[in-house]
Amino acid sequence: MEIFWDQIKQQRWENLADIAMAPMQQRWNYGAVHTNLGGKTLRAVVYKCGNPVAICQCVIRKAVGLLNISLATRGPLWIGPCDKKAVLNLIRSSAPISQPRAQLFTLPETHRTPRLIPLMTPTTHAIANLPLGRGDIHGKWRNCLTKAQNNGLRSRHIACPSNRLLEMLKADHQQQIDKSYRALPAEFTLAWHKEAAGDLRLITVSQRGEIIASGLFICHGNTASYHIAHT
Repeated sequence: MEIFWDQIKQQRWENLADIAMAPMQQRWNYGAVHTNLGGKTLRAVVYKCGNPVAICQCVIRKAVGLLNISLATRGPLWIGPCDKKAVLNLIRSSAPISQPRAQLFTLPETHRTPRLIPLMTPTTHAIANLPLGRGDIHGKWRNCLTKAQNNGLRSRHIACPSNRLLEMLKADHQQQIDKSYRALPAEFTLAWHKEAAGDLRLITVSQRGEIIASGLFICHGNTASYHIAHT
């Protein structure tokens, strides 16, 4: 197998990412936003017999001023048949990251690989194939949808304008304080909006002309991610 770091253009990366139905954290714009906020991003493509079999995007940041921490969230992504343990070892051993360094992977599945220490069990994600028809929705949610529509609730789906984005981020910041949790900082969302405003999609729900709920989603290639919401 061969590995190439940072020798790929955005469109080619996104084409490979689409094959793997890549999540947000392995999309080009995620890395671009991290770089624009002062970090460093590395992208690797692994080939076997001349064909790409895996891609992996790592974001780099410094801790305590010296330690370089590399994080590949929900990566690597598998594109073709390969020895996954060997790919992980190849990525880890060849990554152009200065010492001292620590390399972290949050894999969608568990792999036992020498010198790869599991820090936690794989995260559970709710994933749905789109579009969803009524028959694809659990009966409980289907009944709630019918009730909402019968009560005059209306939804609207638009590209998120700057003023609405600022309102949502302000509300989300207060919500994090009230409910004691942390999420990606507002600077991340604003930087993505600056990088590719059309990726941010706003869905609002209104009743009698008044908006009562908003949800922000980020589109990336042939996948999309729920980001924040407020009622």
